[in-house]
Amino acid sequence: MSPKTIEKSINYYSVSFLFSSLACSVFVYLFYQIPYLKAFLLSFLVWNVGVRGIVAFIANWIPRYADQIAESYGWEKGQSIQKEIAAADGAFGILGVLSPFFSIDFAVATLIGFCFCSFTSEISGFIELYQRQSKQENLVAKSIIFGMSIDGIVSLIVFVLSLWWKLGIVS
Repeated sequence: MSPKTIEKSINYYSVSFLFSSLACSVFVYLFYQIPYLKAFLLSFLVWNVGVRGIVAFIANWIPRYADQIAESYGWEKGQSIQKEIAAADGAFGILGVLSPFFSIDFAVATLIGFCFCSFTSEISGFIELYQRQSKQENLVAKSIIFGMSIDGIVSLIVFVLSLWWKLGIVS
């Protein structure tokens, strides 16, 4: 896969899972007659946290894909840190898929943990991009800023909505 294809897929990856969550939440809202915020957060849990986490686990674990991802970020191939990232993605993926079957506390805890992990990793990515840009390094990952921005902003919004849901401010 070419670097351009990887860059585009990373950007569309964020947007496609967000739209999947939104579409699923409309379906859940209309057919199950539950409040829209709850429908959105449960859909977000299943799609953005669950399915996306499992896909990210597979992509970062299987060497064929993991090496391409490492290269696109400017990392060395085969680093154990990428396996740790994969494990964290997979763990949140499992929690996201299971969340609708457990209590609101489990769902909110999963959302808060995911949002913290996602937001801090995006901040770290922005810092790395800035440092590489200031060193005049040729970095393929510059073009993934759109996807990173979407992930960071959505994480903050979902974090606030999760707290509102738990506190009963919005149903």
